[in-house]
Amino acid sequence: MRIAALVTVVAVLGLAGTSLAEVRIDYFDGVIQADGSVVPGSLSQNTGWDDGLGPWYEYPQGADPAWWNEWFYNDPPKPPPWYKEINFSLDVIGPGVVEVAINWSTLAFPPTGPGGPPPMALDEPFIMREIVYTGGEVMNYCGTFRIADYNPEWVSIDIRAQQGADIEVLGCI
Repeated sequence: MRIAALVTVVAVLGLAGTSLAEVRIDYFDGVIQADGSVVPGSLSQNTGWDDGLGPWYEYPQGADPAWWNEWFYNDPPKPPPWYKEINFSLDVIGPGVVEVAINWSTLAFPPTGPGGPPPMALDEPFIMREIVYTGGEVMNYCGTFRIADYNPEWVSIDIRAQQGADIEVLGCI
């Protein structure tokens, strides 16, 4: 069984009540295999943070199936009135259940700059998560997610799928 998921997430940063300040786009791709592990995708266009072990990281939280994420540097953190708006589209082809979440660092996370590291699983007090999609066979699912309170330094895409189905993931954030 194979599920092909095309995930496109475009992050837009703006100042509350004014015009958009900057558009940032990063890319990711990978294959979540039937056993729940992730390998880089065939396009290998990942621009997320990589400490030399690869861009995809598993949260060791005991979730079944596991969450896999890729972090992207956004900007130095900015308190209100700044906010972060993320526009995304998601294509899923094939049977099975896919969950996609957006994570972001809190203002309490000590700034690290673009060289990282981002907050990781052990930094849970510094991470917020919102599931933005759960489902199967959909085409052109689009949405907007807004972090209204501030602009975070780091954002990530998280994805997981039921075991037994391969999922191809390609997109941008």
